[in-house]
Amino acid sequence: MWNLRAGCSSLKRVVKIVLINILVFLVLLLALEGVSRLWRPAGLPDPLITDTLSGWAAARVYDPLLFWRVKPNIGGENGCTTNSMGLRGPEIPEKTDREFRILSLGESTTFCARFSYYESYSALLEKGLAQVQGKKVRVINAGSPAYTLLQGYVYLKHYGLELKPDAVLLYFGMNDFIPIAGRMMRDAGAGASTVGLTDRQLLEQRKGLKYQITHFLAEHSSFCSLLLFRDWGVQDEIVSCELIPRVPEKDRLWFLGKYRKLCDAEGIRLVIVIPWYREFDRHGPLLRGFALRKGITLVDLPTLFKSLPKARDDYFEDKAHPTREGHALIAKAIEDELRLAWNLKKGDDSQEERGSSQAVNDLIH
Repeated sequence: MWNLRAGCSSLKRVVKIVLINILVFLVLLLALEGVSRLWRPAGLPDPLITDTLSGWAAARVYDPLLFWRVKPNIGGENGCTTNSMGLRGPEIPEKTDREFRILSLGESTTFCARFSYYESYSALLEKGLAQVQGKKVRVINAGSPAYTLLQGYVYLKHYGLELKPDAVLLYFGMNDFIPIAGRMMRDAGAGASTVGLTDRQLLEQRKGLKYQITHFLAEHSSFCSLLLFRDWGVQDEIVSCELIPRVPEKDRLWFLGKYRKLCDAEGIRLVIVIPWYREFDRHGPLLRGFALRKGITLVDLPTLFKSLPKARDDYFEDKAHPTREGHALIAKAIEDELRLAWNLKKGDDSQEERGSSQAVNDLIH
């Protein structure tokens, strides 16, 4: 009996000590959290993305899978604004049976920060097509600066399908070839753990349960956020990634296959647009070959625009971004190719549809 009482007493002391230690540990954590919140409030840091347009500093927010997203409800110069979903253009209403939706995925050309939304090729395409199968066309601009094929696919899978598109346009090229260093300078989660990882490898890393838990903690705890992003933006680590492309060729093919599979499963028409740049053409052969092999509608802008009335440089603001006239050319080329591929008529239904190349020539000559 004595031994039993002594054992119970000893157990109570152990439990008491453990509880006291837990209490001390919790108090310490609360103290660290309080100090951390004074230093920086809870939440994830802004991605390291800069923009030459005034008023666009920190215009993106951190996203664990997309790496970053454009902030919603931005009011910028030149009519460069976003809606409540962080998309260019007006608010997106509920889809009706009388609407044909095209989801326009792409990079900074698609986003069109330099001009008003209504001067972008997506908005001009909506106006030009007007109707598909008797339904009013709505083109939703879901482009985002610096996005790759991977980010476009992740957006489509996790966000874009909710918009119920009938067709999806892809406009991705140059960013796939940018070194990993370029992505790391825009990703709030960049650091020692992401050195040497392509976009696909980084995505796989962030799908793991460990990352999801740490991300949740970082989002709700200032102390955990400081721990997770303590090596954010370490320049000596970033420099080591200069020779590795964000999306290598095998990954580009893999994600194109994922687009096709997802669109087929959802009954969505997939359209690949080969982007048009002033000084870059390396993206074309793979996109062209994939579309031709798989029978996917292709808008080959570099081929369509080989013969223009002005020098190629005159249609670009810089190395990558078209002028207003360039956006108009892109919209007209896409419209003509879609009319041809989808057997659409314009104006008098009895009129034979002209070939897309002739239609583009009519516009530019």
